[in-house]
Amino acid sequence: MSSLRLALSVLLLAPGAIASVRAAEPDDTFAAVARLHFAEWTKGSPDGKLTPERVNALVNSSRVRGDEAAALAAVHLYFRGQKPPIPVEEASLLDPHHSTGPEERRDQQTRPVNLERVFTRFHRHLQSAPRGLFEMHAPRRDGMSQGQLGDCFVVSAIGALVTQHPGRFKAMFHEQPDGSCLVTFPGRQPVRVPRLTDAQIALGSTAGDQGLWLNVMEEAVAIENRSHGGSAVVMDAISSGGNTGRTIELLTGHKVKALPLQPTAAKDRAAAEQEARKTLIAVHEHKILACVSTPHHAGLPPGIASGHAYGVIGYDPEAVLVTLWNPWGNRFEPKGAGGLTSGYPTRAGTFTMPLSDVVGVFASLYSQTSTPLPKR
Repeated sequence: MSSLRLALSVLLLAPGAIASVRAAEPDDTFAAVARLHFAEWTKGSPDGKLTPERVNALVNSSRVRGDEAAALAAVHLYFRGQKPPIPVEEASLLDPHHSTGPEERRDQQTRPVNLERVFTRFHRHLQSAPRGLFEMHAPRRDGMSQGQLGDCFVVSAIGALVTQHPGRFKAMFHEQPDGSCLVTFPGRQPVRVPRLTDAQIALGSTAGDQGLWLNVMEEAVAIENRSHGGSAVVMDAISSGGNTGRTIELLTGHKVKALPLQPTAAKDRAAAEQEARKTLIAVHEHKILACVSTPHHAGLPPGIASGHAYGVIGYDPEAVLVTLWNPWGNRFEPKGAGGLTSGYPTRAGTFTMPLSDVVGVFASLYSQTSTPLPKR
């Protein structure tokens, strides 16, 4: 009897075999994974509660992989949304309200964190993310998407640099035999980024099928932004917003100019528009790095988020049109003709606005200057 026929006969004699194997595997849900691992996560805890410190240590552990890493990354977000974070029992962590809460904006946590939705997102991310540093003709802006961190001020500038100078960006990375990577920012000493854990990958952004270079760069920027006594999870240093201008300085080694927009007086508005035009011509002709940011209030055109940074990736001086990139990599379709009232058609985060609209909508324009920073 052939091996194939033997295998078929065994299954026919034991019709429940396949079901038994499937039943032995945990479901791909946060609740199932948390129940399976909670005792291990709290091993040694005197009161059986899971602490933020323990979760941070597990997020940084290379031994935690796959669905367990996705679940722990979700719990890390849960704790990060609390001020201050409080140790949690298993029953409380699995309370259904954590699974049925409203969908949160990806980079601004609301309480309660929707653990099931966040876990599902992390689970899919870890299943699809290539583990090489650069793959599929990387680096490219296409496929980039900001993750659960509030680090638009980082990812928007990275996307602009990858658009303008992909070779220069790639040259910053130096893979090491132990799996770590040295990232060299212009005029600075190299930053060593250890091999990323699965949970760290889940928490970060994605470059799609291009490898882990975006995650590694986020970690390197976080190391540069980290203050003494901060969270054990380095990426927390960039998780709640920051200075877009400082990121451009870090990536370019040049000083940054910040131009306030949204003037109320017509005379000041004309002056701001003229100054912005000069900057955008430099973006067009010399491929300098530039980003814009929105104010922290409502009333913006549909599809444009408040308190958010966008990369400037192009300018048409004849049509006076600015091409911007939302680091979410999203798609938006206006209800009606595109413009201030209905928003702007967006594909893979990219959309175009008249310069006059940019000056009226965005709060600031940050741009690289020709002045180098002192070497460090």
